[in-house]
Amino acid sequence: MKFDINKLAEARHPDVTHHIHHWEMALKEKYLEGNRQAYERYLAADYQWFGTVGEQYALSDNAGTQRMYQLSEDFRAGFSDIVLSHHMLGESNMAGNYCIVEATHSGTYCGIEATGNRVRFATVAIARFDPEGNLVEERELWDELGLLRQIDFIRDKTSTLLVGLISAMDKVADLSLYPSINLPEISRILYCDQTFEQD
Repeated sequence: MKFDINKLAEARHPDVTHHIHHWEMALKEKYLEGNRQAYERYLAADYQWFGTVGEQYALSDNAGTQRMYQLSEDFRAGFSDIVLSHHMLGESNMAGNYCIVEATHSGTYCGIEATGNRVRFATVAIARFDPEGNLVEERELWDELGLLRQIDFIRDKTSTLLVGLISAMDKVADLSLYPSINLPEISRILYCDQTFEQD
């Protein structure tokens, strides 16, 4: 594994430089080293995490932070040769990160056994820091569908669009009123026999 840290711009305010350095080290511990204790050195006492876990985006609570740890553990178990290439920028007590993740699918992830596929997907994150430079809040969004498509969890781009459409329909309409829409059967086909239940 290697960690690609971009050179910091000389024009940055020293506080922003400090925040970005802390965040880079925290991300390295969380996603590359898997050292939870070392990662927590960079967190404020009231730290909160918001992010994607599978297909869900959740507000943080103790369970949410545990999901974040599980996400990073699952990712490291399912992938090797992980490279994070990113660009961070910041202002005041906030920083943003656009990151490209590259890795080899060498273990089980989301129930999908190793394919050996090399994956490449984008993530975007925003962080907020306390006066000491500790992380108070992280908001992370992964291109989870793009990742799952690359390990054959979702078969093609059309499937991805259909999944998004059906998920949106399910949120705004009572699909039980439309018996011709068979969500379990559609999901079985799109998700390679991984089904979800229709209420």
